[in-house]
Formats: sequence, C-alpha cells, structure tokens
Amino acid sequence: MSPDLEVLVAPSRVFARCAADDAPATIWIAIRRPALVALVLGATAAIAATDHVDARLLLSTTFCWSFVPALQLALAAALIAARPRPTIAWRRLIDLAFLSHTPWSLWLLGYSAWEMLTPVWTRPTNILIWIAPLPAIWTSAILVSYCRDVLRRSTRAALVGTAAHQTATWGLVLLYIGWAVQLWPRLIGFWRT
Repeated sequence: MSPDLEVLVAPSRVFARCAADDAPATIWIAIRRPALVALVLGATAAIAATDHVDARLLLSTTFCWSFVPALQLALAAALIAARPRPTIAWRRLIDLAFLSHTPWSLWLLGYSAWEMLTPVWTRPTNILIWIAPLPAIWTSAILVSYCRDVLRRSTRAALVGTAAHQTATWGLVLLYIGWAVQLWPRLIGFWRT
C-alpha cells in the first residue's frame, strides 16, 4: 500500500519505516508531495468553478492556488526547525510532513467527484462545512505521529507542536477568507450602523 494511504490507518508505522529509509533525499523527494497538493487544489478549484477539468484550466488553477502548498511548506519548515539537530535530511522531513495532507486531499477529491456526479440542484450548499472536522482531526492525529515518530519529540511536545502548527494553519485560512470577502470593512460598516 502507498504510504500516502497507509498513513491514514497506521501513521506511526509509516513514519517509522519512511524515516528509516536511507535512500538519498533528492529535490524531487522534497517537492513531489507539495506538487501533488497543488495539483489536487487546482483540480478541485477547476471543478468547483466549472464542473469540468481540461489541461489548460488545470494548469491555470494549479498555478493560482500554488501559494497554499508554499505556505504549508513554510509551516512545515517552522515545525521541523523547532526540533534541535534533525538526523534526517530536510528534504525527507518536508516530504514526510506533507503526508499529513492526505485527509484533506481525499476530502477535496471526494468533494470534486461528488460535485461532478450529482446535479447542482441536489447538492446541499454547506456540505463542506458539515464534513470538514473529519479531515481536520485526522490531519492533527497524523501530525502528532509525525512529531513523535519522525522528529522524535515527546508526546507532550508533539501535541504542542501540532497545536501550534494547526493554529498557524487555521489562522492563515481565516485571514485569507477574511481578505477574500472583505471582512474587515464589513465589520467596520456593521459596527458604525
């Protein structure tokens, strides 16, 4: 089974096995999973906007949403940097950190498939919000395992690192949503009336 899927059911085993892998950590190792995340985001954005995907649209939406894996890369680097003297190559550490995106990737791909296969009038508009806690909790559990089994932190330190990582991640998500819908001017207008 692929580590990307196996991590969903046995993260400790996957991280222990992958961390012990002594194959050279090439640049491809470091960018393959972030690139896959960008591709999943691009495909999901294309399907959400147009109910179809073609090569040109996929390339365009992937490029437009590539800032998300770039931010996730920065957050993973901050999580890794908090560990003194890593014994695993940074490229491998980044690669393994991105295994935690599997629940969100499956959530996005599942939503895209559902959107393409169902008529628009049968779709509840807030289905994403109803099921979002599942990948959020799953991702956190995988990150705790990553911190314990790859970064060799204590359980307490793994929980603290995961909490800090997820707080920063969700803070950036809320900032982006607030910026996209012009939340600050709306709040000012609301309070002035």
